[in-house]
Amino acid sequence: MPDSLASHWRRYLGEFLSLFLAVSLGFFVDNYREEREDRHRERVLMQQVLQDLASDKERLDTNLVLRNRRGTLMDSLLDMAAPAGMRGPTSEFYYLTQAIRLRSYFEPTNGAFDQLFGGGGLQFVQRVEIISAIQRYRNNLANLMALQAIEEGQLDSYRNGPMPEVVDAVVVRSIRDGLAATYDERTRRPAGNPPLLTTDPMKLNRLFQSVASMVSMNESSVRVLHGLDQQIHDLVRLIAMTYGLSTNPLDRSRTTTTP
Repeated sequence: MPDSLASHWRRYLGEFLSLFLAVSLGFFVDNYREEREDRHRERVLMQQVLQDLASDKERLDTNLVLRNRRGTLMDSLLDMAAPAGMRGPTSEFYYLTQAIRLRSYFEPTNGAFDQLFGGGGLQFVQRVEIISAIQRYRNNLANLMALQAIEEGQLDSYRNGPMPEVVDAVVVRSIRDGLAATYDERTRRPAGNPPLLTTDPMKLNRLFQSVASMVSMNESSVRVLHGLDQQIHDLVRLIAMTYGLSTNPLDRSRTTTTP
């Protein structure tokens, strides 16, 4: 091969290799930059998840306090049940029948989870164990929401069924304060012992049976809430360790005992 032709081929080969290396380097640089951006998005999303979990923890603690209080009130009302109808002062009966009407449900914070599962954020999360743990938490949240829907139905049945057949609406209105600041202040005990609309054992039994059903569902929800509480701690620990996040948001969450 003539020297001039060989020289041309070497020059072409050199230019080709230079172009190939430039394109390859640009490709690797773009991939590296994109990977860094994805990892940054992943870290930001996990920080948002930690913040939402801290909010959930605070709301969960508050809800457990309210549920335990309501459970105690319902147990006290059931203690008034007797074969002939009821026992104890009617002032206490009025107070308890109205105090347990108040709702005490848990509402989760869904901002970060909506970004993960509805906004395409899940594609940035590489850790399968993180995704699995978050999904388990979401599944248990869904179970709790289903239980609370049943509780709402029970409460509506109680409010519109046996309860108004037994207690006097005039007395009820005089002892309820929907604007009170705390749970216990929203219902007062009436003065004296105002009469009930009826002492029919069958109607009273219907009321007590309705309350017993609500007690059972409240206990189920409390068990799920305790499970969620443990999941929050485990998930926060897992995320913090995996992503090197030294600040635990649960340290900043505040437990509120009154709404």
